[in-house]
Amino acid sequence: MLLFIAAALVLSEEAKHALALTTPPQRDGKTESLMLVSTVGLTAMVTAARGGDADDRLGSLSLSSRKMGFAYDRGLDVRVVNTFELGASEHDRKIGFHGGGSVEASGGYRFHVAETHGPFIRGGIEALIGGDSLVYQSLVELPQAQLGYQYIAGPSLFEVAGRSGFSIFGRSDTGDQASRHLDQVLDVGAMGTARTGPVVVTAEWSHFLARGEGAPIDWVTIAVCGIARTVALCTDVRAVSGDVYLPSQALAASRVTQVGITIGSSRY
Repeated sequence: MLLFIAAALVLSEEAKHALALTTPPQRDGKTESLMLVSTVGLTAMVTAARGGDADDRLGSLSLSSRKMGFAYDRGLDVRVVNTFELGASEHDRKIGFHGGGSVEASGGYRFHVAETHGPFIRGGIEALIGGDSLVYQSLVELPQAQLGYQYIAGPSLFEVAGRSGFSIFGRSDTGDQASRHLDQVLDVGAMGTARTGPVVVTAEWSHFLARGEGAPIDWVTIAVCGIARTVALCTDVRAVSGDVYLPSQALAASRVTQVGITIGSSRY
């Protein structure tokens, strides 16, 4: 991130001119920017569990939506993301539930380097719940702090940040009955978002310093969407890993990987 900041400070005259061409509208001499993306579609996903108390996989089909917004106005910097899934999974020839939802909201201040970019600090909250018969995740994290760098001009966005938060309560369950509590623990990680033209890329990583013995818990999510007019094609990869407690209270390493494809509509 330091290299990125240094590069921004020594931009060539041509690069500065290119940035000026994309400078968003101003009010009273101050820049205003807004980037919104919303997708709704049908998601087909494969979930695979390894280690813990299960080596298994399942398929699921769900209706899903994702809404993401970034706003900047005279120093004020805001980020809001929410997701929703509702569907069914097939496991051992039985139909089960697959779904969940999440909300992330944060706001803070972006320091001035140029009209379109600068370092920021934000504070916020995150809450999520979801899963199926091979993975279950829940979390309420407050407060959460984010420190990063942002470029936003019209529909174009690049943002990268480190983040840390306090998990008030949460769970990270994998396999059949293996589980790990995430109550009153620290979460450190990173996140990034980029949008250029019809492509949107997001990535998030959480590293929970879970209590007791055993390796920490890691949650990773990467999503890529291509948007043509109002049609969206997205793929996302999610991974949950770390040590979990078996019903016998023994610790075991576990990993769950989910790969999904979504076809639907988009607004931006």
